[in-house]
Amino acid sequence: MRLTAVSADFWRITRPVAGSALLSLLLALGGCASSSDSSPEWAGVRNEDAPAKLVNFDETTEFIVRWHRDIGDSSTSLLQPALTGNAIYAVSADGYLSRLDRDTGKKVWRIKTGIAVSAGVGSGEGMVVVGGGKGEVLAFDESGKQLWQGKVSSEALSLSEVVDGMVVVRSGDGRIIGLNAVNGQQAWVFERSTPALVVRSHAGVTIQRGVVLAGLAGGKLVAIRVSNGEVLWETSVSQPRGNTELERISDITSNPVVDD
Repeated sequence: MRLTAVSADFWRITRPVAGSALLSLLLALGGCASSSDSSPEWAGVRNEDAPAKLVNFDETTEFIVRWHRDIGDSSTSLLQPALTGNAIYAVSADGYLSRLDRDTGKKVWRIKTGIAVSAGVGSGEGMVVVGGGKGEVLAFDESGKQLWQGKVSSEALSLSEVVDGMVVVRSGDGRIIGLNAVNGQQAWVFERSTPALVVRSHAGVTIQRGVVLAGLAGGKLVAIRVSNGEVLWETSVSQPRGNTELERISDITSNPVVDD
């Protein structure tokens, strides 16, 4: 797994490219459609609606690589770096946690956590946190000193940032667990019955204004108070449909996005 830092005018580049990708998708779908007037609507678009014409796009800037560092393999896990002030923390699947200088990529320190890492890096309130395949959750200070080791019910799949003295962990058995950021002890746990067949996902949670928002298997979205695990509300985003368990998969596999 390689970390790369770039400089660019992000929106000026990605918005036209995203539009081009969408146009290409529409062209592909249009090519699959039947010319028959009796054909049904697909995704709300009838086959007589021609796609927009492609336009020429001249790049006005480019990505410039400032630095890159190889910090190890991520294996099958989704291991994302954490940014805190002038530091970047990154971890490899074999358990090596590194602190890099944010501007130069220079390695400040590198330690071996002693676990096979499956989740991380979470950060905040002066600490960094990683999770393991056997449910271990380890917290370190910004100098690399271990502060505590906690435990969740199964493989840690994702970790939140440290917010309001709490670390929120999603585990492989579908639970959402709140760990006390001071000592790593379990403060609360949220669990619901899950369908017989679910999608393995590394989706985490979104924390805003003291509330944990998380998408669940079966198309549910839940809001949980971060301080004590109280469920504030739960709603359906999509309904499972179909005759088989495979057809009825309707899992939310990404983090919610909060806009005001």
